[in-house]
Amino acid sequence: MRDGDGGRNARLRRGVRVVFMALAFFQAPGAGAVDMVDIVDDIEGVTVGMLRGAYDYHLESAGRMIGAMDTDGLTSADLDRLAHRWSTATVARFEYTYVQRGRPRTVVYHAISGQEANHILGLSVPDMTSYYPVSVMDRRAMITAAAGSRLAPPEVGHVMDAEIKGFRSIEKDIVSGKLLRGGRLNIWVSQPACASCRRVASSFEDGYGVRTTIHQWMKRETPGDSPFRQLSTHRRRGGTRLRHWRKQASSLTSVRVLIAGCLP
Repeated sequence: MRDGDGGRNARLRRGVRVVFMALAFFQAPGAGAVDMVDIVDDIEGVTVGMLRGAYDYHLESAGRMIGAMDTDGLTSADLDRLAHRWSTATVARFEYTYVQRGRPRTVVYHAISGQEANHILGLSVPDMTSYYPVSVMDRRAMITAAAGSRLAPPEVGHVMDAEIKGFRSIEKDIVSGKLLRGGRLNIWVSQPACASCRRVASSFEDGYGVRTTIHQWMKRETPGDSPFRQLSTHRRRGGTRLRHWRKQASSLTSVRVLIAGCLP
């Protein structure tokens, strides 16, 4: 009899934990009360690691596109142009957590400001989706807005901001039913969020009942061996990595031509 009581008590405790978890995640935020956290140091490199991951997510997808196509028309100057644009672009990581069937689930969106790689390179590639990883948990932040969007319109010149892409992508997934509304959103961004992005953040929080925190990188001048400076150095090496992918593609094309020439 005591074992039965113990089992019921254990189930009750689990049920209470689930209720508290749900309350924590779905607690309604104050109107427009987006939490802003200024990052001035990152001794353990946690934030920098997140931002580096967001940058690599896009650069490696561009590399896959370059590696899969005829690269004769691409010059080193073209690749350097893409690398330079992205070395100075804003990168952001969006972590959206919601509770489904009593369990927290987190989806990560990787955002980078500006045009897509195919447009920067002037390639006749209509869509880069196939070059991005297929993953339920990691997704590309895109610029397309949801039909009937509740988000405040971004200011002129800020439509392609990394933050705008992130908010729009999560909104689309909520509207389409891929995500539950009322979750918890944490954002890490490589520079301070502008007024336009903060307004969009407030409208997102109000429109979908999402508690939102933006962790923004504030520090500009850092020692040469700091994690943030290491991130900048890593991003400046993007051109070298892109040229490596192009070289691999050219070598593969040469082998294919050689094999084809040997066939009867």
